[in-house]
Amino acid sequence: MDSIKANMKKQKGDDLERAVKLIEEAILKYSSTLDPDKFVVENKKIVIAEGVLHEIDLYVEVSVAQGYKSKFIFECKNWKQNVGKNDIIIFSEKIQATSSQKGFFVARGFSKGATAQAAKDELTYYRDWE
Repeated sequence: MDSIKANMKKQKGDDLERAVKLIEEAILKYSSTLDPDKFVVENKKIVIAEGVLHEIDLYVEVSVAQGYKSKFIFECKNWKQNVGKNDIIIFSEKIQATSSQKGFFVARGFSKGATAQAAKDELTYYRDWE
């Protein structure tokens, strides 16, 4: 029974990640200024920074100009409970570790501490899609 619940929980998280990936790919694909060869979108990218492994739910890299790439990462949490402050702190570390220009956190809800931490870290977050 516990393994069934765990699989369902993982499936919900994977579904959200896939949805965000499809949306991001559509935005990039239909951008009037981007050639489809100029961007990469990867799910569950593993990044090792200073010996520390980080799993990135969605990693986007856009070639903006010759020799210059912008990186954006997404964290997706399809949880019933609100995301907490510590989840934001961990994600902020992932943004720094990947040298990303911006991080986006997608979840159903955020605690007051999480929204305060996100504002402090200048992090973009999306919620309440139900």
